[in-house]
Amino acid sequence: MIFWLILILGGVYFFAYSSFFNIEDVVVEGTRGVNPDEVKSIVDSYRSSEDNLFKFPVEKVENDITSKFTQVGKVNVTRGVPKTIKVEISERDGFLIWQTQGKNYIVDKTGVAFKEAIETFSLPVVVDEQNKAVKLGDKILTKNFVKFITSVNANLEKKTKTKIKKIIVKESTFELQVITDKGWKVIFDTARSADDQINDMVIVLPYTKNKIHEYLDLRVENWAYYK
Repeated sequence: MIFWLILILGGVYFFAYSSFFNIEDVVVEGTRGVNPDEVKSIVDSYRSSEDNLFKFPVEKVENDITSKFTQVGKVNVTRGVPKTIKVEISERDGFLIWQTQGKNYIVDKTGVAFKEAIETFSLPVVVDEQNKAVKLGDKILTKNFVKFITSVNANLEKKTKTKIKKIIVKESTFELQVITDKGWKVIFDTARSADDQINDMVIVLPYTKNKIHEYLDLRVENWAYYK
């Protein structure tokens, strides 16, 4: 029993305190917009107090990285025996631009505003006419709303030959207004299927396109109102 006790204690000491498992290398993978050197500096800040691979605070490092870099959607820190810390970064992809208070924010598919942008690139731009402030890293939209915008942007012109000039949210994200190149607007209910409403528009446009001067309202199922 004494032999096995000594063996166990020796093993614990070897793994927890031996310099054999001291971290010597930090590998960062998957970065695009994030500076890998800044990620390494976060890892190094914890190495100053704990350099042993098995005692290294993986979860704390993951939390620090996601807190500092709002464009990081997921981070996975793993221990590579015997001396390596590996950091795998998954950055967010932009699905739309949210425009408010004269600024443009890139929003991912989950509705998180993760980066301020000078250019709008090829992403659909949604104007918040209430001009509410946005804090980077906050979830400002629902996943379904982002999906709705993506569908409208991809299919409205393709199916109806009507070009989008501007997309507006007035009082809430339950209602979407699309200003067309014709000068009139299309009003959508974002709680309903975007495809269904666009298909309704395809049906009614041949009969109403020369009569619409202000709006085409598609919010009520199986009905279309125009002025």
